[in-house]
Amino acid sequence: MVELGQCWAFATIASIESIHHIAHNSILENKFNTQYLIDCYDAYESKDAVYGHVRRALRYILNHNQGYLYSEHDYPPRFKDRRGVCASAGLNPCTRIHGLGRVRANESQLLEVVKKRPVAASTASPGIALYPLDARTIIRWADVGSDGEPDHFVLIIGYGTEGGVDYWLCQNFWGPSYREDGYFRVEKNVCDPRGTAGVARKCFFPVIEGYGASDSK
Repeated sequence: MVELGQCWAFATIASIESIHHIAHNSILENKFNTQYLIDCYDAYESKDAVYGHVRRALRYILNHNQGYLYSEHDYPPRFKDRRGVCASAGLNPCTRIHGLGRVRANESQLLEVVKKRPVAASTASPGIALYPLDARTIIRWADVGSDGEPDHFVLIIGYGTEGGVDYWLCQNFWGPSYREDGYFRVEKNVCDPRGTAGVARKCFFPVIEGYGASDSK
């Protein structure tokens, strides 16, 4: 389970790892370093990481680190008295992103993007926490709606249908005991274009040169 307020960093890194794997058809030997993003973005923004946002994090990587990322193996561990201190100087990057795409309040467009890659999505956490946290059922729009202030980020990794109900399959970062082994499903193709619990309201994804650049907006 991630620390409070760091879901944006985990969603950002998970989206980059996913597109790296898809674009290069390779398994990562070392995961990309979430701590680097928390430290360096936090130092750049001069505020606590609880204010982080996937779009701003991707732009930080693109604009202030030329799109490069580091692995967990290479980036030094964080010490408690070094919070917000960026220690990336002199490290060798292990991947690079080249752009940023987004989809706003349009489940049809979102589907076309998710067919090609996972997407980081903002959501209202009360909506996905309303059900019992160990429930293995689809979160229905009729129960949670689309309202609520977006205060959490998840990763939309797929879609499907069960019992006649279309759904988005999402990865959360609240640990494996949450709902379906750390994943959850929300109803798809609902009356509100923002989606169930607002998961389709604002979605972001990194672009790697040569793969999916036409999806970026």
